[in-house]
Amino acid sequence: MTNTSEFMVTRNVEQVKEQLDKIMVERIISACNQLQREMKQTVSGSHNGVKYKIPRSSRTYIASKPGETFASRTGELQDSIKYGLHITDTEVVGTIGSQLKRAVYVENGTSTVEARPFFLKTFEKERGELKRTLGGEQ
Repeated sequence: MTNTSEFMVTRNVEQVKEQLDKIMVERIISACNQLQREMKQTVSGSHNGVKYKIPRSSRTYIASKPGETFASRTGELQDSIKYGLHITDTEVVGTIGSQLKRAVYVENGTSTVEARPFFLKTFEKERGELKRTLGGEQ
């Protein structure tokens, strides 16, 4: 009789890979949700520009100043911010963006309208939290 106790723990390598893949997908979805939520909040934030009357209405809205985020009257830009997940055999990629042409013009500006960045501004603000969510360093 021996004086040791032994326990054997085994795990199928494929099961471990599947669990790790599942965890990574969950983290990427969480990061995309977080970034989407913050971008929508950035777009809907308060503004300090000129106050305008909405045409054919008694309502008014406050426009954004250059450098502030876009002032949305309709919520169309805010509603257009979506994320997607692309999974292949070798990688999991989360994307976030807007299909609206106007989103590019708002983000980068045009020859007559200054940029009102919201994608890059939000990403930079959330960078540390995104790294933590994905399991990376600060």
